[in-house]
Amino acid sequence: MMKASHSFFSKMKQTLLESIEYKNRIWVININKNGVSDGSNVISEDSFSSPLSWMVKSGYSPSMLKIVDEMKCSETTTILLESETHHLMRVK
Repeated sequence: MMKASHSFFSKMKQTLLESIEYKNRIWVININKNGVSDGSNVISEDSFSSPLSWMVKSGYSPSMLKIVDEMKCSETTTILLESETHHLMRVK
């Protein structure tokens, strides 16, 4: 019984840590549409119901989501969508 209980609590702890980690992430995203800047957006996962919700709604592919999900603080990347270029910087 102790092993099953320990395993349960270990899994619960890991799930909670993952939830806390993604809810702490913040990106600054600059979107260029057909060469015109649409300004910068600050995207915080505090209000997301699941990781990368904004990116999913914006049409990021699974491979793009993987890249964004693995970004470290102060790292930048560029995502190319059909007529948009998203310049992302993870700031937290």
